Amino acid sequence: MARAFDSQSKGRGFDSPHLHKTARVTRVTRVTRRAARPCGSNYKQKTMKTITKLSLVLLLTALSLNCWSQIGVTSYSIYSLGINTSQNRPLSGELKVFANRSIDDILMEADLFYNFKARPYHRFSVGVGLKAGLFRDYDLVDAITVPAQLEIFPLQEFKRLSLVFELAPEFIIDFDPNLRSLWGIRYTFGKN
Repeated sequence: MARAFDSQSKGRGFDSPHLHKTARVTRVTRVTRRAARPCGSNYKQKTMKTITKLSLVLLLTALSLNCWSQIGVTSYSIYSLGINTSQNRPLSGELKVFANRSIDDILMEADLFYNFKARPYHRFSVGVGLKAGLFRDYDLVDAITVPAQLEIFPLQEFKRLSLVFELAPEFIIDFDPNLRSLWGIRYTFGKN
């Protein structure tokens, strides 16, 4: 293997351990800089503007969905809060907010579900979703999910209240896949 020698390299070529060590340090430094969060008034203003815009979009979406479909609210134990559209139709949507963390780490997930025909005591749905960290300055998209939900109606006279179990493989960007499980209680507004 040919080596490059000059007076400054002191006998070290391109394949020397010193060069590889320097390259590793540079890579680590880049990752550290990438993960660093800026803190200043400009960053706080940008975050507040994003929160305001997101709140306005969610409010308008909720009002427009109320005009043409039922809305359900789901509390997934302590991990997440979800708002979903009518599951009496073949296709429905759900927006989950994983808010049990600091503001920079809040994740949101938008899911589109295919709903199988409801039975007297249960309903099964499968879908695809996109999980994102909207308040981050790096890596907006966090994962792609494939959720499968089982909704159980324990009270036949009051089907607005149900138990929800979800199992979802998460294909996390730059990491190994993860299998997530959620359970919760759903209340559906409107007629059921």
